[in-house]
Amino acid sequence: FGLTFKKGVEELDFTGFTSRLNWTANNGLLERLHSGANIQLKQSKYLDLHLTYVDAFDIPGTSASTTEYNNPVLTGGIGLHYKVDDWNLDLASELGNSTETLKIGDDESTREDYFVDVDVTVTQREKNLKVGLGYQEVGPDFRSIGAQTKRVDFNSANLAFQRYGNAQELRPI
Repeated sequence: FGLTFKKGVEELDFTGFTSRLNWTANNGLLERLHSGANIQLKQSKYLDLHLTYVDAFDIPGTSASTTEYNNPVLTGGIGLHYKVDDWNLDLASELGNSTETLKIGDDESTREDYFVDVDVTVTQREKNLKVGLGYQEVGPDFRSIGAQTKRVDFNSANLAFQRYGNAQELRPI
């Protein structure tokens, strides 16, 4: 749903979802849900902001399994847009943090990391000229079920770039 305003802020949009990833059905796995919410604020034609929280999590007690998974991800971004004559200047940025926790009985392991994505674009509309500069960094332990672009088979070997480093060690999945 969304809200529009007369002064100060143009609009505020809210989105939420819940999806079932694992269902118990006597298969020994815990019930796993993927839920999230997003808020987008358009202050004006010059500024927009967004904040997103998603979490993939197991529901304890839905099976006899003692393995629990949890993967909350928080991201936020800013868009700045400025026009002077035939020139546009746009800045788009997004920052995020993830925590992945796997609990097996009393043992718990946690990985936490971040990502940064910033793009600046300058456009000269009359001459149809566009120049952009971007920076993107994704930490090696950043994990997000919602950000995966490809299914991973953790029981198979890597097909590309199988080895790394001077010692040519096998690259883990």
